[in-house]
Amino acid sequence: MEKKYELQDLPDSDLLLKLAEVLKQSRRVESVLVAHIAEVDARGLFVSQASSSMHKYCTDVLNLSDAEAFLRITAARASRRYPVLLKMLDDGRLHLSGLAVLAPKLKTVSYIRTNPKFFLTSCVWTEPGHRRAPRSTRFHGRCPVT
Repeated sequence: MEKKYELQDLPDSDLLLKLAEVLKQSRRVESVLVAHIAEVDARGLFVSQASSSMHKYCTDVLNLSDAEAFLRITAARASRRYPVLLKMLDDGRLHLSGLAVLAPKLKTVSYIRTNPKFFLTSCVWTEPGHRRAPRSTRFHGRCPVT
């Protein structure tokens, strides 16, 4: 077994620090992956690779599961409209599952503040004139929505 998988001899404190570090690296890689998927999708490069859709390209060529492809394509398309989402994926303020829930709601938001004191993950978005969204789709908070 490779040394990077042999963790049983690590002291507890080192293991916890290493876990946090690996998670941070994973988020950075994930945001870069989503950015690449967004650009391939925008350019339609999946067609030149004999795929009829971006989803098919992700599942057949990149070997992602249906769920992985859906989450990443949804995040990629939303991030093309709102680039701040990539930064939020990168720094952990937002995760792929949360973004998949949030993405359809972004159409009702007229702008997203990129000012650091306003966090997108703190906002509540609902359809104008409708009652609040179900708890599972709510984002609570401080940023202004017009």
